[in-house]
Amino acid sequence: MREISKDHSIFKSDKFLKDQYMFSLILQNLSSQDLELYSDEESYIFCRGKKQCPVWIWTKDGIDRRKIGELKEGILRYLIEGQRVKYTCKKEIYDLLAECGSDKFSLHDYFEMGFLICRETKKPRDCDGWFDSARKEEREVLAKYRFQALMEMEGVQPVPLEQAQADVDLLLEEGSFFVLRNPEGEIVCMANWRITGEQARVTGVYTPPQNRRKAYAANLIWHITNRLLSDGRVPLLYTDYHYAPSNQAYKNAGYEDMGKLINFYCQWREDVNPLCP
Repeated sequence: MREISKDHSIFKSDKFLKDQYMFSLILQNLSSQDLELYSDEESYIFCRGKKQCPVWIWTKDGIDRRKIGELKEGILRYLIEGQRVKYTCKKEIYDLLAECGSDKFSLHDYFEMGFLICRETKKPRDCDGWFDSARKEEREVLAKYRFQALMEMEGVQPVPLEQAQADVDLLLEEGSFFVLRNPEGEIVCMANWRITGEQARVTGVYTPPQNRRKAYAANLIWHITNRLLSDGRVPLLYTDYHYAPSNQAYKNAGYEDMGKLINFYCQWREDVNPLCP
């Protein structure tokens, strides 16, 4: 394993290109100034965009089990005493690591993240909402909803309200923040996208509790996805694999379930090496 550059040929290999949509966060992180990137240059990649962000572990399908030692070594590179680090990988790799007796892989920290992609939209059932861009004068309510969304989501680290406000300001500047409004003009659902090459990751989808089960999310996703498809993008998203309401909303708009990834945490302890049997 060694440090590689963002221009390494592994990103153009057939093995990685097969998974490029599922691992779109790796491609997005390649533009980070704080990029940490390691690989054996053939069968796996470790990638983190910033210190506080999750570490993404891409592995080719059917990776040689003898690579488990190198994968453990890669995980250890990111562990600092007293800190918990989040990792994302294919389920087969999580199962392989857990099978090897790593005592920090507890089910309490295990989270299944679904991956969905859309090639053609389906019109969801009608609702009374209408599609619109988010507005700068609505910054406070948008930040409140973003804060609430992160508080509700499993497998996602909540952020302070001040950070939610800064995130909203950036999205408003980028022009990639959209909402659905009820007949009174109030925001009943919101979402945004992030573009990486031909890929467009739909994210930040949130409907306040009082407005759920009214087809708002499905209709907002439908509008956003149609716009992305018309621009020649490949719309994709990640979700809680076992949270049926949101998954159904995405499927109602035309998204297909393409499988799942696993999120888990490790933490360094002086008395126990977290990756030793």
